[in-house]
Amino acid sequence: MFLRRTRGLVDFLAAALCLWAAIYHTPVGAALRSVGGRVLGVKSSARPLLAYYSGGVYEAIEVKVPVRAPPPWLVAAELTPSEALGYGAWAAYGRLPPSRRAEAEALARRYGADPRAFDDPRSGPPELSRLLTAAGADLGSEDAAVLALFSGYEMSRYAAERARAEGADPTLEELARQLPPGLEDEIGGASEAMVLGTAYSLSWPVPPSTPITSPFGMRVHPTLGTRKMHTGVDLGVPVGTEVKAVAGGVVRRASNDAVNGKLVVVDHGRGVTTAYCHNSELMVAPGQPVVRGAVLAHSGNTGRSTGPHLHYQLELGNEPMDPLRLRPGGKPSGPELSAKLASERKLEVRGSGFGPRARLVASLSHCTRGAKEVEADATGSFVVSFAPSRGCELSCGRAGEPLVVLAKGGSQREVRSEPVSCPNPRGPARPVLDGGHGDAPPSPSPANATEY
Repeated sequence: MFLRRTRGLVDFLAAALCLWAAIYHTPVGAALRSVGGRVLGVKSSARPLLAYYSGGVYEAIEVKVPVRAPPPWLVAAELTPSEALGYGAWAAYGRLPPSRRAEAEALARRYGADPRAFDDPRSGPPELSRLLTAAGADLGSEDAAVLALFSGYEMSRYAAERARAEGADPTLEELARQLPPGLEDEIGGASEAMVLGTAYSLSWPVPPSTPITSPFGMRVHPTLGTRKMHTGVDLGVPVGTEVKAVAGGVVRRASNDAVNGKLVVVDHGRGVTTAYCHNSELMVAPGQPVVRGAVLAHSGNTGRSTGPHLHYQLELGNEPMDPLRLRPGGKPSGPELSAKLASERKLEVRGSGFGPRARLVASLSHCTRGAKEVEADATGSFVVSFAPSRGCELSCGRAGEPLVVLAKGGSQREVRSEPVSCPNPRGPARPVLDGGHGDAPPSPSPANATEY
């Protein structure tokens, strides 16, 4: 009797272990957990399905907005691939807690680099670029060097040697397959560095001076009239403007539909893709390799569009990302607002890039009244002042919020100024973030964006 009960208990524990493994370590289990999370409205910890087939790199990771994107004035107008990788590694390294930086510091000492420079926005990216170049020459590939930064030299060397012994190139995908379990975070860090490094190396699809008519982020859709996520940037160009590839890659899609019009999607590798929509003419075909600067299409006004423009979209790991956050040399011209307290009883607001004689409505984000109609001048600029009034105090925003100015007009997407500090007797001001400009974190993008 005792033996039978023991065997039954062992069988039960074995079955429970198998069920746990199936739920947490198989693609089917990941799919069930993801669906369950969506149904219950909670965030699932399940790995993306691609992680089970790609070694957990690139499309299988979640690439986040760089927490410390380099200031535009620190970045050259156009970066070489090694320089761009230095910036990508710098951004990914910045996410590491101090307890996980020992491997990177050891790698730096091995090749004579200074790990103290890695946190500096001026010297960090160039120092990391030099370190990765030296380590790549030693380990046999750039991918192995980036992996060594996060997993350590010996682990990366082991994976590279095993990959070459099997006749495979030491790419990050292959290196990840050679590593033992338990290094998902290290592989994820290396993947993010490679993805961001590729993104920093991209050029711009149209002339840099082209104005942005609608930035990335939440907006009132110009044709649907509802608030929707705008997963790219709209560039105001006349019909027939050459649309060029921002980097080499392979055309994954060149087609026409009712929403995006004539569009091209290019895969640049390492989890980076770009899309170019509303064109009048396509110049490439699916499967065609393209080089940087190749003409992909001529811009137009096709699909669901209110006027001639190019919708340019950047995706990292299958998630839309604001391309202005990663564009070297700063952002192109577009609608901008700035505000400052000229005195305790006056807020001065300046706007630019709104178009000649554009009519707009400017208001404070916390005010219940007091909106002002303004008209831009011939250069698309304006200046307007706000004074305290009933329901609209300038001394401190509602519930202690900083002062933020909003402006919109016609189909123009809402534009916000940077938060303005103000005296607040009720405690520190709560930051207000904008989702549509290159100098502030973008709004969260939807998991499944079907409209480019």
